[in-house]
Amino acid sequence: ETLKTELQLAHDVQMSLMPKANPQVPGFDIAGMSVPAREVGGDFFDYSCLGGVDTRFGIPVFDVSGKGMQAAMSAVFTSGAFASEAKQSSSPAEILTRLNRSVCSHSRRGHFVAFLLVSIDQQTRTLTFANAGQTRPILKSNGTVQSLDSVGVHFPLGMKDDSVYEERTVQLQPGDALFLLTDGFTDAMNGQQEMFGTERIERLLSDPRLDGMPAQSMMQFITNDVRTHVGNAPQHDDMTMVVVKVTAPRTDV
Repeated sequence: ETLKTELQLAHDVQMSLMPKANPQVPGFDIAGMSVPAREVGGDFFDYSCLGGVDTRFGIPVFDVSGKGMQAAMSAVFTSGAFASEAKQSSSPAEILTRLNRSVCSHSRRGHFVAFLLVSIDQQTRTLTFANAGQTRPILKSNGTVQSLDSVGVHFPLGMKDDSVYEERTVQLQPGDALFLLTDGFTDAMNGQQEMFGTERIERLLSDPRLDGMPAQSMMQFITNDVRTHVGNAPQHDDMTMVVVKVTAPRTDV
């Protein structure tokens, strides 16, 4: 009973560190959610102003190795270290490179953090991201769905202390939708041990019914479909998603 109480307290601490409401960002409609597989888990997402620049809106989505209390505490440390690094730079690549050194120096051997950091320039409507082993972001634009490959090294944070990450920039257009998912969605299994899979996610995102939905409804539509696939099987992994929909054209022209 004591252990159950402690796990519930840890869950409450972890969830309190994640956003309780969707952010208000001019020109964008953004929604996010995270559902741990156990009382506490290793997934995390947040919203942040990068480098003290009001127009650089950052979205970190990460997944620490392991489950339960240990994963939750690692997530808390990583989120705190990120908050510190995010004040120093607006570059996702630079932030991940510096954060990697912190994870390497403070984590036990064999502990890794898959980390995706997205930066959105609110004036130019450009997406810049660096990816350290996380599920690739998916962009739906003009009815076409594509996974966005990153450039440079792809090692999760904590694997190699000398990793130097690189970033990629993509121009966004009004009506575009960006989906940031952890592998709790793609790896969701039903009672027959069949995973939902990346291809099924991409087919789901191609559904034209999504086009007229706000970000919150898109997120619920996807989640419902995955849960239908899983059925009565237990949730095996944390499920985290952030949806970003572009609602207005660039303002720098």
